[in-house]
Amino acid sequence: WCEMMVRYVSNAGIIFDGETKIGIDSLCKDKEALYRDTPVEILKEMKLDILIFTHGHSDHFCAEYVDTVFEQNPQLQIYGTEEVIEILSKGNIPLQHLHVVQNGDVLEINKGNIQFLQSTHEGAEYADVQNFTLLINKEDNGQSHYRCSSSGYGCLDCVNFKYCHEKRGDSGIKSNGS
Repeated sequence: WCEMMVRYVSNAGIIFDGETKIGIDSLCKDKEALYRDTPVEILKEMKLDILIFTHGHSDHFCAEYVDTVFEQNPQLQIYGTEEVIEILSKGNIPLQHLHVVQNGDVLEINKGNIQFLQSTHEGAEYADVQNFTLLINKEDNGQSHYRCSSSGYGCLDCVNFKYCHEKRGDSGIKSNGS
């Protein structure tokens, strides 16, 4: 987590590959074949400590793939919406590895944290979908190193945030004037 690389693996899926390996929406198998699935060769080699799902749509989440990765990573802790965790609780993953998150929950990880914020899924037809935006804070010597948000399409914004911050020399956050 302290020294890490961010890898893109699927539609909205990324992996923070550092001391603590964190997958966010990184196991997907889109039944409509509109988005990039997690490649099987990556799936078979995936080493993770934490797995997070922002919501249960197939372009972000595949229970079959979660089972495969859990078999390879028996220490894996999984965090997600009520829908995601309910689906996974019916499988072979022990309940102590499954965690329902709520709006405002904070997951502390080494020198940083991930905060779960309830957000609206894009598209009026998905207004009732429980969906989270993730605020990811990594601290280095007590200073905020970078922050990013992940809410489906915006997931890769976190990869670019540090670059933008360093290039502009500011916080990367724009005020709406209020």
